[in-house]
Amino acid sequence: MKMSKAMSVSIFSVFLWTAPALADLQVATTPEALVQSLRAQFAQISSVHLRARYVLVFDLGDGNSESAAASLEYWASGDRFRVETIAEPELASAGFIGSQTITFDGSESRILTNDNRTLIIKGGEIPDSSVVPNPLFIPLANLNVESRACADCRLSLADVRRISATRLGTSDRLRLSTFAGPSGTAELTVADSSPLGDVKEIRFARSGSSWWPVSSLTRGVDGQLKDRNTFDSAEVIENTSPQVRLPRHLLLEHWSDGTDLPNAAKAFSMDIVVEQLTVNGPIEDTLFTISEELGSTVIDEDSHQVLRAPSCSKNSERASH
Repeated sequence: MKMSKAMSVSIFSVFLWTAPALADLQVATTPEALVQSLRAQFAQISSVHLRARYVLVFDLGDGNSESAAASLEYWASGDRFRVETIAEPELASAGFIGSQTITFDGSESRILTNDNRTLIIKGGEIPDSSVVPNPLFIPLANLNVESRACADCRLSLADVRRISATRLGTSDRLRLSTFAGPSGTAELTVADSSPLGDVKEIRFARSGSSWWPVSSLTRGVDGQLKDRNTFDSAEVIENTSPQVRLPRHLLLEHWSDGTDLPNAAKAFSMDIVVEQLTVNGPIEDTLFTISEELGSTVIDEDSHQVLRAPSCSKNSERASH
């Protein structure tokens, strides 16, 4: 049975019991209050530039494993963004999308694949199909922040700055529990039981007036751990109130029966290190588009026209302008 918002506030309100050293953090909270805390933080981010490196490891069992590396660079300002990913060939052979650049200038999207230099142009915002996820948004993955591009799409800065249609859980069986964290902080666990039997838990830490995710996990109906994500080395962004904390190191782990991972792997991990992070700095407008000259083949997806191809000497009217 679906509960009204008023009912959910009454049922899910909890009192954070803390040790004497944490007495100043004794507050009543609700899922709505946690969402509001995150909204207040990300609303302060008008632009961001980050660079991250990835190590992906596939555990094949019997002590054998395969690994590959990737990197990502991301720029965003308001609704606009650019994301560049570089992946080792081993990832493409394992079924991952290869290296590419994606831009959105507020009205038009462009995708440039690095293998054959094909440029695809499409009106509106398209999903982020990068080979690796953006570390800026991974901690929010379990919060059901809705993407403007499409359902279940990866998030953009525009999505998380609004966090307008966000809920903490997918079911009515949401449970909040708290315990004392390190000196000056409190910690909160939000558990969400899905109709399929999985239980998701998100752990938040609090300092001052800000809550932020520090880990998440998923257990199956049998209690076995399926996913575990940890977010640490948080960097406090200067001149933000409430304080914005963004993780510098993220570890994503997944365990499988061998049916949902490439190469029938039994486990998979992704170790992410954010090497550069700049928030609310200036970004050149030219970064949010890709010149048609960079594509040896240029395709307008909306009109289904090839604007330029290596074998064609005549360009379309659009390509000539």
